[in-house]
Amino acid sequence: MTRKKFIILNIVSLFAVFFAAVGIFSLPKNLSSDFDAEIVYPNLINSLDQLSSVVLIDKDSTFTLYLKDNKWVIKERNDFPVDNKKLGELLIKLSRTQKVEPKTSIVDRYARLDLDSLENNKESRVKKIILNDRNGDALVNLAVGKRKFTLGSDEGGTYVLFPDDSQSWLVTGEINPGVRVRDWVDRSLINIPKERIKKITITHPDGEKIFLEKNNLSDEYLTIRNIPKDKEPIRDSITDEIGRTLFNLMFDDVTQSDLINFPRDKTVMAKFETFDGVEIIINFIEENDKNWLKISGSYKNNENANVLTNEEVTPENWSKVIDTLNESSRNWVYQFPGYEVSGIKKRMKDLVTDLENQ
Repeated sequence: MTRKKFIILNIVSLFAVFFAAVGIFSLPKNLSSDFDAEIVYPNLINSLDQLSSVVLIDKDSTFTLYLKDNKWVIKERNDFPVDNKKLGELLIKLSRTQKVEPKTSIVDRYARLDLDSLENNKESRVKKIILNDRNGDALVNLAVGKRKFTLGSDEGGTYVLFPDDSQSWLVTGEINPGVRVRDWVDRSLINIPKERIKKITITHPDGEKIFLEKNNLSDEYLTIRNIPKDKEPIRDSITDEIGRTLFNLMFDDVTQSDLINFPRDKTVMAKFETFDGVEIIINFIEENDKNWLKISGSYKNNENANVLTNEEVTPENWSKVIDTLNESSRNWVYQFPGYEVSGIKKRMKDLVTDLENQ
């Protein structure tokens, strides 16, 4: 079996499980029983082996997911890998979509359904989905508007337009294709809860350092080791935000590593050490109001190697996690929302206050 066929079969298997679970051909409960349901894309499942690209368009951006070397990647992000499960979810929704009822065919009324074209209105909320086969022909070409939440099923319905047809339609299900990196990738980089953190060293561009440490795994909080003599922590838990930095760390965007520089005079460096031998190094920079991180790790087995994240992780698995992290970070740097990196931006003044009774 070729790798391409294997990938297609994986996507097909998602369909099979979903069909068995939900009954794809059932209509929402409030539709009349004599309604003649029409599956919008009845041949989509059988055409999956021809699928070569998925184009997603809104007023802000265009995303192209396409097959390269038997892997689904994002063209606009230098071929960063796609999460196949998320692609499968879109294909499932499209395959089970049914026409419910015709709506307006008056162009001036399209905006009420968020279906006015981007050519006529640059601020339109319409989204477009185009699935192309290997010959460049469209398997799916759909303009997607607002949702209707009261259709009678958990998913409701969606207003859509088909090409070369002025008639808009209400169809079953929620069709809301994302047009952001986060919508199409596995966003998780590393997951280490604060309880496993033994030491943290933060070095700011101006040379200020913050040393945090726990003596024992059972200690509740990290302690500031280099606190000035005339200061004390604002509260015992003030270091928690820093300690949680690596817990389920999830990025929003990505770019090639050679496109973002990390000069020493602008870069914050944070080193995290766990009780069980994991070391994570983060380089952080703010550029154009965006938070960019370069991350790497190492692992040295020790007597505390029984690590718990959300489930028990063996030393062998930790080695694989670190290897995967380093492989992905070798060519990429990641953009994070502010709340994910707020901890490592802390300065000493954010953590301490004047000692009482001096």
